Order: sequence, then C-alpha cells, then structure tokens
Amino acid sequence: MSLRLRLTLWYTGILTATVVVVFVAVYFVLQVFLVQQVNQLLAAREQQFSQALLAYILPDPAIRGGGFLRSQANTVINSNPDVYAQLVLPDATPVVWSQNLPGQAQLPVNSNVISTVVHTGRPVDQTLQVAGLSIRLVNFPLSANGSVVAVVQLGRDVSPTQAVLRFLRQILVFAGAAGVLVAFAAGWLLSRRALQPIQRVADTARDIGTSKDFGRRVDYRGPNDELGRLTATFNQMIEEIQTAYQQLESSLTAQRRFVADASHELRTPLTTIRGNLGLLASGREVSGEDSREALEDMTSEAERMSRLVANLLTLARADAGLHFEKQPVSLDQIVHAVDRQAQVLASQVRLAVGDIDTAVVQGNADYLKQLLLILVDNALKNTPPGGVVELSQIARDGSVALTVRDTGRGIPAEALPHIFERFYQADRSRTGGGTGLGLSIARWIAREHDGDIEVHSLEGQGSTFVVRLPCIHALDAASVSTGPLASSVLG
Repeated sequence: MSLRLRLTLWYTGILTATVVVVFVAVYFVLQVFLVQQVNQLLAAREQQFSQALLAYILPDPAIRGGGFLRSQANTVINSNPDVYAQLVLPDATPVVWSQNLPGQAQLPVNSNVISTVVHTGRPVDQTLQVAGLSIRLVNFPLSANGSVVAVVQLGRDVSPTQAVLRFLRQILVFAGAAGVLVAFAAGWLLSRRALQPIQRVADTARDIGTSKDFGRRVDYRGPNDELGRLTATFNQMIEEIQTAYQQLESSLTAQRRFVADASHELRTPLTTIRGNLGLLASGREVSGEDSREALEDMTSEAERMSRLVANLLTLARADAGLHFEKQPVSLDQIVHAVDRQAQVLASQVRLAVGDIDTAVVQGNADYLKQLLLILVDNALKNTPPGGVVELSQIARDGSVALTVRDTGRGIPAEALPHIFERFYQADRSRTGGGTGLGLSIARWIAREHDGDIEVHSLEGQGSTFVVRLPCIHALDAASVSTGPLASSVLG
C-alpha cells in the first residue's frame, strides 16, 4: 500500500469517525430535547387534570361504587383535544378516558407500570403504538392524604416528531456519506500534491544511482516547511556525496598514477643493481676499474632507492592523516642551521643568507628543517655553477615568509601548476637523480603548520619559493625550542 493511499485512508478514517460522533451526538441531543419538551407539556397538563379529578374522587373513596361524578370526570378528560387522557384505578382498571383517539380507542394499561407508579409515587413514561399512532405516554400518580388513589395517564402523539427525526437521520447519513467521499477525493489530491517533492526526491535518487550523475539536484520552490527542509537536506547530502565521490575518484587516479610512477622509479635502480650484480657474478674476468664502477653504481642506486622509499613512507603517513607534535620553534635558528648544513652541498653555487627576522612559530623543528632542506637542495640542483641561492626570512603582520630564491634555469610556465604533484619532474635531465617527491612533501609539511607554499618563476631567470607560516607573538624566549634538528630527506 502506497504512502499516498495510507495518508488518504487515515485522513478519511479520522474524518469519518469525527462526522459519525458529531452526527450521532446531534441526533441524540435533539431527540432528548424533543422528548423532554413532550414530557414537560404532559407534566403541565397533569397539574390541570389531577386537581380537577381529585374533586370528584375524594367525596367517595370507593371509586368502584360510582361515588364520584363520572360525567364531570369525562368532561375534564376530554377538555384538551391534543392530549390523550385516561384515569386508571390502582388495580389497573380504566375508569374514564378521552374520546380523541382514532376509533375511540383506549390507552393501553400495563398492570406492572400501574403497580410501580402506585407503590413508588413517581411517574413512569412509555412510548407506545396505539391506533397507528406513536404515543408518548406518562403515568402520573394521583395522590390524596399521602396515598396514591389513582393513576392519570396522559399521552401525546409524537409521530410528527419521529418523522422529523427520521428525516434528520436520512439527511445526516446522506450528508455524512457525501462528505466522506468528498474528503477521500480531496485527501487523495492533497496527498498527491503534498508528496510530489518526496516523489521527485525518489526519482532523482533513482536517476542518480543509475547514471552516477551526482551533479543533479531536486528542484523545490515551495515554502521552508518539512518537505522543503527534506529537499534541502537531500540536496546537501548529494552535494557532499558528489564531493566525496570526486575526491575518491581523484584519490584513485592519484593512487594509480602514484603506483605506476613508484614502480617506474623503483624499476630503474633495481635494473641497474641487478645488471651490475649479474656482471660481477657472471664469473667472467672483470677489471678492477669496472668492478669499482659497478659497485659505485649499485651504491648510488641503492641510496637513491633508499631516499625514494623514505619519501614514499613520509607521503604514506601524510595520506593516513599523520599529525606531528608541535611546540614553539625559533624559525631563524632553523634557517641558520640549514644554511650551515647545505654549504657542503653548494659546490660551485653560492649559498647566501639575506634578511632574517626573529620569528617563533608553533611547529615541529625536524619537519621545518626538512622542508627548508628540500627547497634549498632543489634550488642548488637547478642552479648552474656561478649562480646564487639566497635564504631570507621576513616577519610581517602575524606571519613569517621563508624565501628560497635562486638564479637557476627557472620553471616552464606550463609546468608551474604541476610541480607539487608527486613524481612530477618538469625536466628529468635537470633533476640530478631526484624522485619528484620532495616538493610534495614540502607542501604537506607547510600545510600541517597551517601555512602553504607558493612559487614564482620565469624560465631562464630563476625561481622563488615562499613558505608562509603563522607566527606566535609575545612568547617567552625560555619556552622557545629549536628541537633536535634531524637530517634531511631530500627529493
């Protein structure tokens, strides 16, 4: 059973129950009101009849002996043509009765009812069918000297009242049935309109699941009610799924490329090592010079493979969400330490230190040193002999900019958007045996310190890498740590 049909049936059922309760209450209230009106009218007539009849009964209590004036009693009994009257003795014997019933019929006498009235002294009402009429009959006690001496029966034709009630029943039944049918039809239409947004959500979800098009959204222009919020929540969920799906696709693409590049990068040193080992193990006579060169090649390739594996391990930790411990670090001390260590790598390139502002950052000294060594080593490798690589550190407005500027070959414009990608090398002939992972690691370290790296380069005019990090202000110098400066892992 569909939700639309269930809602309609619930709505119709509740309305039907409400209509039935209201109509039944109206009918019975009206019926009781009309009956009470008749009873009140008969009670008012009872006072008139009882006072007149007592005048004829009291002179001679032996009513059966005919000691009262029957003709006067008949006159009283027939004095009100719209009321049927009858005088009954305690033994249920009628004495006089009105002549206005069709066929001059008598009102029926129930000995049990008469006995109840005589013994309790309370009126008893009945509804009887007499001569084709529906009579509302009330049996009133006629008392004298504290005892019931007779019973006065007064009745009134309630056939018109019952006809009105029957007509009312018909109207209520017809109106109720028509109202329920109209309510069912209206509920069906309203539920269809109300559930249209849900149907659109279901259709959109089905289409998205079939087509994998997470760019689709449910179009909703209604009020911000429950359905509006449902639609908005669904659209937001689809947007988040789209983002996650795109990230997953990007991650899978990057992973496939990463695995392919890693395999390629590892294949070269392994091939070199295997070839040299094969040469040395072949049993052929190999000169001392050839043996030394083979060993040097294997050592170089092993070191290169070791750096590659270390860098891959670092990036794997980054992908796994590694967050290293941080503490206040004096950045200018790290810059000077990197300058001293990198001098041995400078060879024919001059490594200079420019302006160095005192700056303290919340970070990890080992990783910050690794970041700078990667940038300096990359600059030295791509700067020809006689060139200059300059380190500087400028603190401004709550942040510090670490700059590594070189006068090297520069980076082609088409390569700039990709240099931080893993294994990307703009020109493999200029890498000096690098793996293409260093800049990816450097950017990860910068972002883990709530900073980032930007690069400016013109081909043939050199490159400038700028690392921007947030500074700590008003920090006690005693709490500043340079950390145990570890050796670099270069890319």
